[in-house]
Amino acid sequence: MIYKVMESAGVYTAGELLDIVDNELYAIVSRTVPLQPADPVSASIESALYGAAGIPAYPAAAAAANGVSMAEVLRYMQETQLAKLDGAAVLGLLGVNNSLAYRVHEIERHLHNYPRWFGVAAAPSGTRKADPVGQAIAPFVIDGGNKVYGTWVQLLGSDDTLLRYDLHKLMISATETPSLIHFIQIGFGVSGAQALTDGTYSEFVYRSVAAASNQTPVEIMTRRQAAGTLAWARVLAYETNTSTVSFYFGAHFYEG
Repeated sequence: MIYKVMESAGVYTAGELLDIVDNELYAIVSRTVPLQPADPVSASIESALYGAAGIPAYPAAAAAANGVSMAEVLRYMQETQLAKLDGAAVLGLLGVNNSLAYRVHEIERHLHNYPRWFGVAAAPSGTRKADPVGQAIAPFVIDGGNKVYGTWVQLLGSDDTLLRYDLHKLMISATETPSLIHFIQIGFGVSGAQALTDGTYSEFVYRSVAAASNQTPVEIMTRRQAAGTLAWARVLAYETNTSTVSFYFGAHFYEG
């Protein structure tokens, strides 16, 4: 709608507007987060930015209120909005949740982070389950049931994470049974069972190696969690009554 008004006001020709859309928006925006032209701006955001009358009425209203031409208003809107794409600082994760700048910063932080590793807390409590890795820190241990998943083990308590986080790697330090397939689930929520109900869990397959010296970190994928979200793990040892898996886990942390 804004571009149609720009054309009718004589600020740009139809061809120039097409170039703006192709070169500025499509090339920069849609290649990072697919552009969804059918998705409407929420009524509350539109009202806050453009007034109760909405986007279509904004240029004329702003021109009248400030004693300038509508062409000047439209040019200002274009320059200030597009500047955020390539010529002005953005707040990223400290800005509006789910905005383009927020999502781009989230991806950048996931790829370039300061990971931390954790084991069992030396003095665990109801709200604290993990400590940063250090000398003599013990690994977490999960155990498979009789050809079924074993009991959920809590990895993180509500006081363990002061920032948003995700788990990204496990370092398996020992397994009870070598050369065996293990199915491991990592869940997030008030309990492991609730994570299954809510679908807030990841799972992956791990085949134990013949010797602990051959272990390498295992990449895992989880969604970002709010600070204080509890984390859980459990394992199913394939065609076996029991098989323990000992591990440390690595986490990314995010501001915002």
